[in-house]
Amino acid sequence: MLATLLLVAVLGPCVTVGVSLPHESPPPHLSTKSLQHAYLFFRHGIRSPLYEPYPTDPNKAIFHKHFKVGLGELTTVGKKQMYQVGKMLSDIYGSFVGGFSVEKVFVSSTDWNRTVMSALSAMAGLFPPEKPIFKELPQWQPIPIWQNYKEFDKAYYYNDPQFPNLALKQCPRYGEMIQKGYNIIRKRDPEPSRRIIYELLQQKTGELDVNSINNGYKIYDILEMESLNGLPLPQWATEPQPSLHYQPLYPTLLRPIQVDWFYKCQWLDRDPDMLLFYSGPLFHNINEIFTDKIKRKEENKERFRYHSTHDDTILTLRWALGLDEPSFEVEAGDGIAFELHKLNDEYYVQVVYYHSIRKPEEFREVLHLKDCPTPCSYDQFSVQYLSLSPQDWGRKCKPGTENPP
Repeated sequence: MLATLLLVAVLGPCVTVGVSLPHESPPPHLSTKSLQHAYLFFRHGIRSPLYEPYPTDPNKAIFHKHFKVGLGELTTVGKKQMYQVGKMLSDIYGSFVGGFSVEKVFVSSTDWNRTVMSALSAMAGLFPPEKPIFKELPQWQPIPIWQNYKEFDKAYYYNDPQFPNLALKQCPRYGEMIQKGYNIIRKRDPEPSRRIIYELLQQKTGELDVNSINNGYKIYDILEMESLNGLPLPQWATEPQPSLHYQPLYPTLLRPIQVDWFYKCQWLDRDPDMLLFYSGPLFHNINEIFTDKIKRKEENKERFRYHSTHDDTILTLRWALGLDEPSFEVEAGDGIAFELHKLNDEYYVQVVYYHSIRKPEEFREVLHLKDCPTPCSYDQFSVQYLSLSPQDWGRKCKPGTENPP
């Protein structure tokens, strides 16, 4: 069975009632006893590689047979993984939610096969029917997956190869930044310490031009997804390299290049404006959901939200929370959740990360935010982490507009 650990970032709002002050400081780790709402963002499960095998790939002859689902699609391993993710989430949130209903649960996804299927697999594990509906499938019930994400999750600007210039047309300022990021990763990598890595990759893979972050990322993606799906890797990839201080290319030396792909392409080396374009709509959406839950606690029956997305969205949320860790990789099936808690009439947020491919005992990690206590009051959370409404985002898109009015 595939051990799965999810990354859940939980932020708890604190709203003062009248003029009362908190009776006492909340404990550092909050349980579901105080939980009011959980909003989870998860990367899709293990997929097939995004790219065709490199010329010397030892798995080349069986590559398309093994990955008959096609490139970049959720594999059988990934479906089983996300089903287990759902079961693990059920252990945490099942009693709190109390079973599936459209009033209590809302599930959304980007419009990619791998994210929709990951959400369906996770929901199958999370919300089995109270009584069998189908004789052939006694543990399954249909759960709606909505695709209303484009106002808050900007992943589609990066992830839709059919419309590479979509951002430039819909949001010129953001589109220009995205193009700048792609230009950086496609150029020759200026980092001198990586020259030997690229030379070895070119020699071992048979690729003619391996000297950019983008090309290094492609090789890493093929190796990683072949390995996660049970295919053997070539010895040159995993054996210690004498010319590189006896470190292996995969994963030790290639992973930093993969991580750098995100920093260069999707954050432009920590450009705050770039980050706000991506993270601002996400935090606006979270604040909307939590604020409505607080203001209409009797009428609002929703308890649980799950959004199936991509690694860049999870990374963006972490970066915006001040969790800037250059070596961190969002693995397939990881998730970040924002939980709203209530203690002594005050609202808080707790941030937890679930790691999808680790040992069960490493399943849950409570995150400590850089600029807000653990747990974080909602009052502080809602102003600490900048958000952009759809209207402000649209105004900011116009060339020459540095900040929305």
